Amino acid sequence: MLSTSLVPQIHYLQELHPQDPSAGGMDLDVIDEYLKEQTRPNLQTRTEEERLIAGKRKERLFQFLYEMLQTPHMRSCIWWVQSANGTFQFSSQNKEKLAEMWGKRKGNRKTMTYQKMARALRNYSRTGEICKVKRKLTYQFNERTLRGLQSITHRNSPKPNCSNKRIKNESL
Repeated sequence: MLSTSLVPQIHYLQELHPQDPSAGGMDLDVIDEYLKEQTRPNLQTRTEEERLIAGKRKERLFQFLYEMLQTPHMRSCIWWVQSANGTFQFSSQNKEKLAEMWGKRKGNRKTMTYQKMARALRNYSRTGEICKVKRKLTYQFNERTLRGLQSITHRNSPKPNCSNKRIKNESL
């Protein structure tokens, strides 16, 4: 194991001798990989909600889909079949448009296709976050994922301003 006290020394040596194997006796690529591993948060010890919140750094497809489901003008592309149990469906005519929007949101240089996006959805069924429903273009959020998304949306939604209501009522 590499001591954390060596970290500043390693970076200093790397700057002085980037290709010099005598700069610590280790391959600098191995050291960099180790440092990356040590700075990554342990996802296995996080709760589902913590993972969703941490996902703000890199938005995940299911978060994007949930946001689109909450946006009324996106109903021509995606809509709730049963919002209570998290079942939603893509439009067969506008699914490519939604996939293109997802690609732009991610910052992809190439255009995202529905076929590529559907691959990610299939991967979610392996992790259990979203599963395919028997109907065409229909999927369902896992119960925990749906609850996590709802709690984040609820926390981030603007709170009603009671003072505005009083002003309106007093002016009547």
